[in-house]
Amino acid sequence: MKVLFIGNSHTYFNDMPKLFSDMCRSLTGEAVEVTMLAYSGRALRWHNKEYFSIRFALLYGGYDYCVIQQMGHPFPGPEATEPEVAALVSLCRMRHTKPVLYMTWAKQDEPERIAEIADAYRTLSEKYDTLLAPVGELFEALRVEHPEINLYWNDGAHASSNAT
Repeated sequence: MKVLFIGNSHTYFNDMPKLFSDMCRSLTGEAVEVTMLAYSGRALRWHNKEYFSIRFALLYGGYDYCVIQQMGHPFPGPEATEPEVAALVSLCRMRHTKPVLYMTWAKQDEPERIAEIADAYRTLSEKYDTLLAPVGELFEALRVEHPEINLYWNDGAHASSNAT
């Protein structure tokens, strides 16, 4: 299986694509090849402006899945996210790559924002018929149920190694 990750630091923090590959291998015994196009502080809009690298990767990379992660902090909102998701999903579908929306979480000092983030990802996933990785909702549930576990890195935005 081949998986392309598109996002920013929330995609690469704690070597998340490698952790994903290792987890898949341990659960299925299958080798997973991961590629990452992730740059600090970048929203999907930036990725779509860098169209040729994304286009080339999706059209010629032979990916089975493409994990798409929008900027989490600040989350640009559903109106700004939708056209970017639509463009990436369209590219994915040209080569039968399954798009997966990777839901981010709220900042440590803004837990109330998870509702907006989760709603946007769920709405877009339904509208564009994508798979959804509801990481943000799981992150929030774990934060509420186990406040003794520090899920945040020292910046209050990124996931700590406890969250992986």
